[in-house]
Amino acid sequence: VVNRLSQIKRYLWDVAMIKTHPHEIALGFAIGVFISTMPTPGFNLLIGLLLLFFIRMNKIALLAGLAVVNPFLTPLIYSTALHIGQIFIPYNPIHNVAWYSWQNLIANITPFLIGATILATCFAIMGYAVVFLVAYTYQMRNHQGLHPRTPPRPPMLYRLRDVSRHTARYTVQAGKDTARYTVQA
Repeated sequence: VVNRLSQIKRYLWDVAMIKTHPHEIALGFAIGVFISTMPTPGFNLLIGLLLLFFIRMNKIALLAGLAVVNPFLTPLIYSTALHIGQIFIPYNPIHNVAWYSWQNLIANITPFLIGATILATCFAIMGYAVVFLVAYTYQMRNHQGLHPRTPPRPPMLYRLRDVSRHTARYTVQAGKDTARYTVQA
């Protein structure tokens, strides 16, 4: 148990040390926690990887968030989600039907999905706050400032202007900036 807790602590510090803005780290973790808390068994990783193409977030933090909910926590989370959903949509038991029947499943699916959405949203907000604070604190303490969001780099164009026997002159253009270099052999 002690070894497992030290592994979890090490894993959280590894996520905090990612050289990205704390918002991107926390957003990736929160979305991973939201996806893993929702009742999508087997499709969590696929959904997370699809969202990577549409939302700018950290991949490692997303995978860490997906790993939070494991098979041992799933029954507890799902039963809590059903109880939360039954607060909003009361359960009307179907008489003369076994608790494991399809009719009972269909009667409970809407409260379960509502409760799972509420629970996943709460876990994602808490996960975002904790990971943002840890990453922010770590970056401020160890790097003396936040890691800036890296803007996309403009393409660089190299153009050879003049070649003589021992000298080459070329121009480097990146966006609106232009630099001229001379290389002598």
